[in-house]
Amino acid sequence: MHNVIITSHIASASPQAVKKLREDVAHAAARRIRGEPLVNGVR
Repeated sequence: MHNVIITSHIASASPQAVKKLREDVAHAAARRIRGEPLVNGVR
């Protein structure tokens, strides 16, 4: 699309937010590996 601009959003880039993001991703990956459904899955 020629009329769309995509920019980064760094408002939540505090050390605490990055730590939580990493933990959330690790937990989601672990759930998937165990065959459990993802908590925030989107279809």
